Amino acid sequence: MVPAPGDATWIYSEFDTESWAAPGGDFESTESSMIMISGNGKVKWGGSGLVEDIGSNLRLDRYNLYLCCQYTDTHWNVNKRTDNRIV
Repeated sequence: MVPAPGDATWIYSEFDTESWAAPGGDFESTESSMIMISGNGKVKWGGSGLVEDIGSNLRLDRYNLYLCCQYTDTHWNVNKRTDNRIV
């Protein structure tokens, strides 16, 4: 598949004009928000850092916003399905 102008790729944040600082994307080294999840069911979280990250992207007309969720578990054979939605 050939990227179209404005598409995000491994090298470009906006093909073929804006490059990532590092291949694969630019990420903050500290989390905006964190929550411990156990069991099943819906989970809702936020925090001032997460709200500010989303707000600054919207103010800068960066609607191609991706949130990276890191999952760390000390147990093997554990799977969690996540669906993300900004409300």
